[in-house]
Amino acid sequence: MSLRAQFAIAGGALMLTAMVLGGLYITHTATQKSIESRAASTGLLVSRMLDPYVDELSAAGALASDDRGSLDALLGSQHLSARFPHLDIWDRDGTIVYSRSDNIMGLSFASSAALRAAFAGEFSARLTDLAASEHRMRGFKEQFLEIYIPLRDSVSGEIVAVAEIHEITDELDAKIAFIQRQVWIVLAFSTLLLMGSLYGIVAHGTRTIALQHERLQRQLGELRLAHREIEQLNQRVQKASRQFARNNERMLRQVGADLHDGPAQLVALAAMKVGRITELEPEDQRTEATRMKSLLDEALTDIRAISKGLMLPEIQDMQIEAVVRRAVSLHELRTGTAVQYEFSGESGVLPAALNVCVFRFVQEGLTNAFWHADGRDQTVVCHVGEGEVAVSVSDGGGLGRTPQRVDGGLGLGAMRDRVESLGGTLEIGRMPDGGARVSIVLPIAGGQDE
Repeated sequence: MSLRAQFAIAGGALMLTAMVLGGLYITHTATQKSIESRAASTGLLVSRMLDPYVDELSAAGALASDDRGSLDALLGSQHLSARFPHLDIWDRDGTIVYSRSDNIMGLSFASSAALRAAFAGEFSARLTDLAASEHRMRGFKEQFLEIYIPLRDSVSGEIVAVAEIHEITDELDAKIAFIQRQVWIVLAFSTLLLMGSLYGIVAHGTRTIALQHERLQRQLGELRLAHREIEQLNQRVQKASRQFARNNERMLRQVGADLHDGPAQLVALAAMKVGRITELEPEDQRTEATRMKSLLDEALTDIRAISKGLMLPEIQDMQIEAVVRRAVSLHELRTGTAVQYEFSGESGVLPAALNVCVFRFVQEGLTNAFWHADGRDQTVVCHVGEGEVAVSVSDGGGLGRTPQRVDGGLGLGAMRDRVESLGGTLEIGRMPDGGARVSIVLPIAGGQDE
C-alpha cells in the first residue's frame, strides 16, 4: 500500500476514534453543565416560591391545611403545572410532608444520594429514577428532571426540609440536543479539515518522495551506464597498452634482427679480415684494408638507417604547431613530395607523450600516403582547442587500406593502440573525391604525468 493509503486508513481510523471520544466527552460535559445550570435557576425560583412556607414547616414540622391548599393552588396554575407537574417536600427523617400526589404524602422512603446532598446544603439534579419506590407508587412512565432544593429557616438558616421538584425536560432536551448537534458538527468539520490538511501534506510528501525516488533511480541508472562505459574504456586502455607493449617488443626484436643480420655480420667479417691482414703482402694489405673500410662503411650506413627510424627530433619541448610542421618537413625532405598543411587554434607546448604521439601519427599517416597513394594530395590539418588536439592526414586514395606496411613499419593498428592508451580515438574514413583520411583526437589531459 502507498503511504497515502496507509495514512488515509490509519489516520482516518485514529481521527474518527478521537472525534467520537472527544464528542462523547464534550456532549456529556455540556449535558451536565446544562442540567446544573437548569437546576440552579429552577432551584432559585422554587426556593423563593416556597420561602413563605418554610417558617411554618420549621415550627410545626408540617404544613397547615390552609398552606397546603394555597401551595396546591399555586402549583396548579397553568404556567407552573405545565412546567412542574410534581413537587415533594422531604423532612430529615425521609418522610414526605407535602406532595401533589396524595397517595405518598406522609410516607417514608429510602434517602437517595441526591436527597442527602441537598440536606448537606447542595443543589443537585438528576433524571428521574423510575425504579424508586415513590415513583413506582405514582406509576411514573416518563422521566423528569428531578431537582433537590435545600429549604432553610429564615431566622436560623438551618436546613429544615428539601423540596424535590419534577420538571418536564422537553425544553431542556431541545437545548441539549441543539448543543450536541453543534458539538458534533464542529467536531466533524474540524476533523475533516484536519484530516484533509494532513492528507494533503502526506500526499505532497509522497509525491516528492516518489519524484526523488524516480530521480535517484534515473541517476543510479546513469551511474551504472557510466560505470559500464568506464569499464569498457579501461578495458580498451588496457588492451591498447598490452598491444602497444607487444608492438614495442616486436619492434625491438626487428631492430635486433636487423642489427644481427646486417651491421653485425659486416663488422664480424671485417674483424676476421683484421686478424689476417698482417699475414699478407703490403700490396694485398692495402687491398684488404680497402675492402674492410667498405664493409665498415656499409655497416655504418645500415646502423644509421636503423637509427633513423628509432630516433625522434628534439620535439619534447616544442610547441605542437612546430611538432607537426617538423614531421611534415621531414616527410617532404625524405620523399620529395609536397604536403598541404593547415593549423588552427592555440599553439602551445603540450605534454611530451602527446608531442611524440602526434609526431608519430603524422609521420605514419604521410608514409602510408606515400606508399599507397603515391603522395597524391597529401594534406595535414591540426586544430587545438577545448582541451583536446585533433589531427587528420588525408591523401588522394589508399591511406587506410593496409594497417601494416610492407617496409616493416608498425602501421595504423599500432598507432590506434598508442592513441587509445592516451585516452584518444582514431578514425579512418573516405573523402568525397575518393581519397582516404585518418584522424585522431587526443585529450590534452590524457598526456599529463600521474
